[in-house]
Order: sequence, then C-alpha cells, then structure tokens
Amino acid sequence: EQSKDAVLLAQIPHEATINIKEANVDVTYKGEPQFVSIQGTPMTYATNTHDQVIYAAGQYYCCYQGVWFVSPLANGPWAVCTVVPAVIYTIPPSSPVYNCTYVQVYSSTPDTVVVGYTEGYSGAYVAATGVLMFGAGMIVGASMANSWGYCGAAFYSYGCAAHYSYAYGSFYRGSSVYGPYGGAGYGAKYNAATGTYSRGAYAYGPHGAASYRQAYNPYTHSYASHAGATNGYRSWGSSVVSHNGQTAWAGHTAGPLGKSGWVQTSGGKSAEYRQSAFGGSAVRTGSGNTYAARDGNVYQKSSGGDWQRYNGSSHSWDNASRSGDSSDRSTMDGLNHDDAARSRGDSNAGSFSGFHGGFGGGGGGFRGFRR
Repeated sequence: EQSKDAVLLAQIPHEATINIKEANVDVTYKGEPQFVSIQGTPMTYATNTHDQVIYAAGQYYCCYQGVWFVSPLANGPWAVCTVVPAVIYTIPPSSPVYNCTYVQVYSSTPDTVVVGYTEGYSGAYVAATGVLMFGAGMIVGASMANSWGYCGAAFYSYGCAAHYSYAYGSFYRGSSVYGPYGGAGYGAKYNAATGTYSRGAYAYGPHGAASYRQAYNPYTHSYASHAGATNGYRSWGSSVVSHNGQTAWAGHTAGPLGKSGWVQTSGGKSAEYRQSAFGGSAVRTGSGNTYAARDGNVYQKSSGGDWQRYNGSSHSWDNASRSGDSSDRSTMDGLNHDDAARSRGDSNAGSFSGFHGGFGGGGGGFRGFRR
C-alpha cells in the first residue's frame, strides 16, 4: 500500500501562481553559451551553465525552480513563459535536462501564470513497472525488468545512486576511503514515507579523529546530533536533543588532568560537572558551585576565594581551613585542582565549538552552546 501511495503522490502536481512582472532569472555561462544536440530531437541544450537552458522552436527556454522562462537570446533578457512548446516534452530520459519535462504551465492571465511540477522534476520517476524509482539511471534498470518485476543494480546517475532497502523502507547513500595514514567516510539514510533522515561523517589520522552525526523525525518532531573529536591524549564532544520545542544541549571533555561535562536546557536549567585526576569532583548548577571531595564532604568556594564546608546538622557553610593534617592538605589540594580544571574545561569547550564549526559545516548552533 505504501508503494502505491508513493506512486500516486509522485504524480500529484505542486502548483504555484507566478507574478509575470516580478519573476525573473539571470542565466550565467562559463564563457560564450555552448549548446549540444538532444539525441533524437531537433533541440539543443546548454552545457556550460548551471541552469537548464533549451533551444527549441526558434526560442530559448530556461526551466528555473519549477518555472519556465523564455527569451529570443541565449543570454536573455528572460520573461515568464506562458506556453511551452510541445516538442520539449519529447526530450528522452537519457538527456540531462529530461527532468524539465515534468514542469508544466497550466494557465495564464495578463499578470500571472499558474505553473506546477510532479516529482520527476526532483528525480523521482514512476517507472514502466509501476514502481517509484530515484535517479534517471534507475529508469534504465526498471525498463530492463523481467515479468517478475526484478531489476538489477541501478546505474550511477545524477540521482546520486541511492540504494533502497526493502527491509527498512529507506534509501541509503554512503562512501569511505582509507589509507596507511588515516581515512574518512560519510553516510545518509532517508525514509520517504515518514520523512525521517539521518546522516553522519568521520575522519581519522595519526594525530586524532573526529565524527559528526544527526537525525530528525518529523512525525515526532524530534532531533538529535552529536559531534566529537580526539587528538590522542584529550577528547571532547557536544550533543543536542530536541523534542516538541524543548531542547537540551550537553558537552564533555576528558584528558590527563581529568574530565568535565555540562548540560543546558531551553527552559533555562544548567549544570556542570568536573572530576580531577588528582581526586575529587565538582558540580555547578544555576544556584552556584559545589565540590564533592574525597573525604565525603561538600565544599564551595566563597567570593573571597576561601573554601567552605557544608554542615549538614546546621544546614550552613563553615570555613574550611588548611590544617597540618595530611588528609586536610590533600583535600584542599584536590579542591584547588578541581577549581583549575573547571577553567581549563571552559577553554576546551570553546575549542570544540571552533572545531565543530569547521568540521560539521552548517552546524553552527553548537557554537552558541557555551554562553
């Protein structure tokens, strides 16, 4: 049933009303316009521009963002097209501009034109076997299908050669490289029925490794992502989880001097945790700083820089002096190391934010977590 629904949805037009006076396109060529023949037709198409420009019936036609434009010259000026020549819809699937045949002009007035496209324009084609296929190369595979509806491996095409898994109902795409000094890879998955997607990438070498992954489910309005890295002796990372408008951010760093972590929510709650390699740990919340020492007591540092010990009997903070006792000296030393580690942790988190901006691309949201 899902397959049948997908085929029907692929044939439903996405319509829009375009203002003829306001819509425009600026076609840029690399050098002078160059055109080659469209096999089996009297038409040609431009090969040295990112736009789809077709010469047909004595005019130049440009299909841009699901709208047809027309001009007497290859360089324009361009005007919104109100009538598309029928010959354009004879472009064969083997042509790189074949997807334009899924864009139509339905009606027009002196001021507006109603245009629309079906999913073939974005690379989702209904094959002769009645199956929704992705990528022009897959149409070739489907046309070779036997009576049982089986087709072999899809040809590589500008449809990105995605692989479909019947077991999970999702499309997959990924690649990896490796060598004697490191490697890298990426992967992506998309479920056309639910709109759920996930993707990730990684890289490693003799001086460290880094990775990033994210996922989104529109049905549950849930999003999650994580990025992390290590340079061999220190590691750090950051994550975000969002559900129905509620978001939580978290991060961690670890190294020879200890480890630390933090969390912050969109509701204004926050906390930090530090654990020193010299012993002891610290927790900071929105109400202040607390340190859990190895002696089983809880300490805080006053505004004057002195350490205070929490008194459970009186529910108060008492000054904690550094006595000659070796255990007291060890406790104070551990607390001082924890305090210093917190500052280093903040610096490490800032370093991670800068790293993520370069590695994750588009994931700039992480850079604002430590504010």
